[in-house]
Amino acid sequence: AWISQEVRDVLPGGEYRTSEFYRDFGRHIGLYHVAGAVLPLGNGEVAGFGLHRPEDHLEFTEVDRAILDLLLPHLRRALQLSRRLEEAAGVAALGFAA
Repeated sequence: AWISQEVRDVLPGGEYRTSEFYRDFGRHIGLYHVAGAVLPLGNGEVAGFGLHRPEDHLEFTEVDRAILDLLLPHLRRALQLSRRLEEAAGVAALGFAA
């Protein structure tokens, strides 16, 4: 499930726009409208996934979240497979080293 929080809801009254974080970092990467998810990968591992849009773009909607929810199982599986391949490469490297 997606977690979506508008920055302006966390820091109301334009405080975010005038914050040092936004001026020095957020503005340059378009970090204003935010949606994200935490994907459990197994073995106690999790992956964080986030999307952001600049202030002058549309906010994330429920329709956006519903579409992105369809992506999450596939993204989770891809990350799990990537992790397994990394582990297998490590085991293979040990075999070659021996």
